[in-house]
Amino acid sequence: MEITITEKEYIFPPGVSLFTAENALTPTVTGNLEFTSNYHKPLPPIVEAVYVKKKKHLKVKILFFVASNSILPKVQVKQLFSISNYGAYKLQFFVYCSKHDRDNLVRTPGKYQAYAISFKTKHVHFDDPQGNTPVLMKKIHVAQAFVWDIDPETSRGTETTVQTTD
Repeated sequence: MEITITEKEYIFPPGVSLFTAENALTPTVTGNLEFTSNYHKPLPPIVEAVYVKKKKHLKVKILFFVASNSILPKVQVKQLFSISNYGAYKLQFFVYCSKHDRDNLVRTPGKYQAYAISFKTKHVHFDDPQGNTPVLMKKIHVAQAFVWDIDPETSRGTETTVQTTD
């Protein structure tokens, strides 16, 4: 029996959406990168996270790369709470685009567009079946970012220590 796949498979990242489709982030094009070979693997993003004490939120900046010459118009971010191997509270951020934008990207092996996004997050979203008190943002000590290709291929994550400022 032959199995025919008639529809593309899309796998979206885990976590809670920080933005709706209507208010998706518009990434800033910051440059491009080109390899002399036809390198086609996802590149890891660079992440910076700062806890702002006075406002009780985390300020996050992510620089990420997409293997395409076409411009990515919008991105979404999902946030997932986890605990690191060493017991530190961690927020993971998954940057991805819509099915429509993904399907319209022109893949170019070895050529990457660099983008930057910035956003704030005030809440640690997670389901706790025991009903424990939610984790406070000031307890987050690690931030990790991923570029998630819904087609489905993903980069390895990049971690950083959360800095604190007034």
